[in-house]
Amino acid sequence: MATHERKTIDLEQGWEFMQKGITKLKNILEGKPEPQFSSEDYMMLYTCVCCRASSLLCLFDTLRSQILLA
Repeated sequence: MATHERKTIDLEQGWEFMQKGITKLKNILEGKPEPQFSSEDYMMLYTCVCCRASSLLCLFDTLRSQILLA
């Protein structure tokens, strides 16, 4: 069974990838010629959004608990 390591990318790389995904989605919605999202593209965009959101929520909870303890 293969193991998958979680690769962390920096903000600039992630933001560039998200911008490309947003542009692709806009083109599709506007009817412009654009290939559909591949499964890999979809999973990468989903992971970028969810992991960032999850990290921000963890940071928020940590900061909130520190403020409440102060």
